[in-house]
Amino acid sequence: MVDFKKVIIFCLMINDFFTWFIGNGNTRRTNKISSWFRAVLYNKSIGGSPTSKHILGLAIDIPYPSDWYSLSNAEKDTFFNNIRNKVIGLADEYNTHYGLFRYSAHIHIDFLARETNAEGDYRNTPYDSK
Repeated sequence: MVDFKKVIIFCLMINDFFTWFIGNGNTRRTNKISSWFRAVLYNKSIGGSPTSKHILGLAIDIPYPSDWYSLSNAEKDTFFNNIRNKVIGLADEYNTHYGLFRYSAHIHIDFLARETNAEGDYRNTPYDSK
């Protein structure tokens, strides 16, 4: 069941994240969300987890910048570490937990949906995976 109070808090956190994310004037950044709320049937049709935080409206996926595959590994590390530090800071500011995962085409961020913090280890995922 969707907890709309949590969704509103999540919206505030995501607003803070995007204000920072696109506010630096870095042209490498995207202001797109490729996935947020998902209906249960849609989530199932795309192979999403039955316990996906997207079903609750408490997760977003952000696609990589268009020049992603031309970046050096050092530039990719900097990109991820900046996002990681901001997500951790927001979780601390809002006194909540977070999830941060790297997938082949996007970064997944969730807040408020876990009892512990969780991070996908993007360092073990090939940068050129598709």
